[in-house]
Amino acid sequence: INALSQSGMCALLVSEEEEEPIVVPEDRRGKYCLAFDPLDGSSNIDCNVSTGTIFSVYERKSTGEPTVDDILRPGTEMVAAGYCMYGSATDFVVTFGNGVHRFTLDDSVGEFVHFGELKFPEKNKTIYSCNEG
Repeated sequence: INALSQSGMCALLVSEEEEEPIVVPEDRRGKYCLAFDPLDGSSNIDCNVSTGTIFSVYERKSTGEPTVDDILRPGTEMVAAGYCMYGSATDFVVTFGNGVHRFTLDDSVGEFVHFGELKFPEKNKTIYSCNEG
């Protein structure tokens, strides 16, 4: 939250972890509104499962103070959306509205490596899987 608030890119931050939307101070306010939430939140770290973050980005429409109306909009109006998974590997998956791209953190160089656009297979597989836990 601190990094996003200081970036000069965000106007409004919304998360399930916060009771109220976070309005970025005017002198650091940008044109984007960001919603983000944990996947399998931090309470599961001791279970050795992957954790992650989902996010969506909207361009702000209002003038003056940002409001939740800047972010409570149809998904078709998103500028970007994606998720990041943290576990034995760190994967970052993002779309800007045209294709979905996957990046994996390469620890040896400290950078994300692009693995290309994700696509559905041309031929469907006949595999059935169910988790009845």
